[in-house]
Amino acid sequence: MKIGSLYGFELFVRRQRETYDDKGMFEYHYKNILFAESKESGIKYLWNQVHINNDNPRIAARYFINAIDRVDALKEKYEKNLQELEQNIPMLQQLVVKPFEKENELAQYKKDISKLEREISIKIQENQMKQHEVADVVKETPVIKIEKSLLPKKEYSKKSTGIRV
Repeated sequence: MKIGSLYGFELFVRRQRETYDDKGMFEYHYKNILFAESKESGIKYLWNQVHINNDNPRIAARYFINAIDRVDALKEKYEKNLQELEQNIPMLQQLVVKPFEKENELAQYKKDISKLEREISIKIQENQMKQHEVADVVKETPVIKIEKSLLPKKEYSKKSTGIRV
């Protein structure tokens, strides 16, 4: 909600609801956010992380002025940051335009990798074919039936049966 204007900035109060847990129940706490907004850029300026000093009315009355006073310091900070970034642009453009020096070596490595992948897949296929052939041979081998008469006879000894005491 707009509450006025000061030095070309519009002053606002926004009510914000915060949820917190109290003994398993959700409770709501409301607090007012005060900020000054620039008409030109729409940037919102706060002071003291939105905590108003209620103990001292003189400081509380200067809340919006303190928020607006931050504009110059923030503007200088971001202009300096922007200048540094703009100085780096030509150097970064040269890096982007510069050709990759090891392009040929990279292409050779890619060819070697594809060759090795083909060889590996061929060997895997050969191993699978050998396994299938061995499995087919095992299935086709004839079963030889051995008759009991051909087996050697076992000699059984008669044991004495007795009573254990």
